[in-house]
Amino acid sequence: MKKMKNIIIKLGQIDRRFVFLIIGLSVLFPLLYPDYFRVDIKISSYSQTVFDTVDKFRDAEEYIDSNQNGVWDTGEDYIDENGNCIWDDAEEYIDSNQNGVWDTGEDFIDANQNDIWDDAEEYIDSNKNDVWDKGEEFIDENQNCVWDDTAKVLVSFAYGPGTMPEIQPMSESLLKHLFSNGAKVYIVSLWPTGADMSQLSLKNVFKTNLFDVEEYVDYVDLGFKQGGAVVISGIATDLRSLYKQDSKLLDLDDISMMENVNNVSDFDFVFDLSAGTPGNAEWVQYACDEYNIPLSSGCTSIMVTDAIPYIESNQLLGILAGMPGAAEYEQLVYNHLINNQSNSENIKSDIDITAGSVLNNLSPQSVAHVIMVLLIVFGNLSYYFTRNKK
Repeated sequence: MKKMKNIIIKLGQIDRRFVFLIIGLSVLFPLLYPDYFRVDIKISSYSQTVFDTVDKFRDAEEYIDSNQNGVWDTGEDYIDENGNCIWDDAEEYIDSNQNGVWDTGEDFIDANQNDIWDDAEEYIDSNKNDVWDKGEEFIDENQNCVWDDTAKVLVSFAYGPGTMPEIQPMSESLLKHLFSNGAKVYIVSLWPTGADMSQLSLKNVFKTNLFDVEEYVDYVDLGFKQGGAVVISGIATDLRSLYKQDSKLLDLDDISMMENVNNVSDFDFVFDLSAGTPGNAEWVQYACDEYNIPLSSGCTSIMVTDAIPYIESNQLLGILAGMPGAAEYEQLVYNHLINNQSNSENIKSDIDITAGSVLNNLSPQSVAHVIMVLLIVFGNLSYYFTRNKK
């Protein structure tokens, strides 16, 4: 025990320059050899909800274009009484009395084995031909019984350089996630600095060379508008009254992506990236809640407490909370890209996928914090033992 005390006392007498050197090396080595210092990340329910929500919004489901018109043709609407996602005709029966209807006691083929004869499900006979006309066949990837067109996702940038360490990794991971799923991305900036942040995010995502995306086909940047919550309210009701041109001054009428996009109801999903006002609260209050548009958010850690009521009421579908949330989402998106690269048309198969900035920087930060805590503990113990000797 005495020997241990002497060791601790000697450690406490180390020159502070060596202490700084140790801390510096604790940052340097994890940066140079990240694989040896990788920190396991536990995914929170909030971040997982964000990932699962974003992952629903994809490119159009595959279908058989029977009439070669280049669009999916819907079938006539019907009431799916048994929830099997198809229109069910009446079960076949033997019309003993030739009256054209099934009468109790007549034999029938019980196709669904429910021990009763089932009439045809009700439908709207749009073309008045007295039969139900089905739509073109498609692959129902999300099992929702309807054909889903390419998702339109509105991404709002409302942060600046001061909060880049927390929110910039979220925005880049979000864009990677959306581009990998083939969704169409519509960008608006509600802070003057948000326009620069959106361009930087796009630039960094394009640097990875993972996605073959094209401006005005896969994404469009509508630029910055002054007004905060007023702009959100305007997007909710009449986007075209606010935005006549995109960030490059191209008329929206000349952008094919903007066809039939007139208000927030024309988007399938909204994602808010914010460091203050306007933020997720304004998107809930002025747009998404009233028009029933799904909303998720990524924000600074200090904003999370105010967002909790919206999460608990499902007005906000998860949240990325500061740097921990950014790291969790970055990990989820990294795994998503790795798992889907070989079978996805939207991710280039010959490009190496690397971890994002937060995952690479989290290890040096964590190791440095551990070293600093140990040095503080040894320093205080050394002082305590030295004082007792006196």
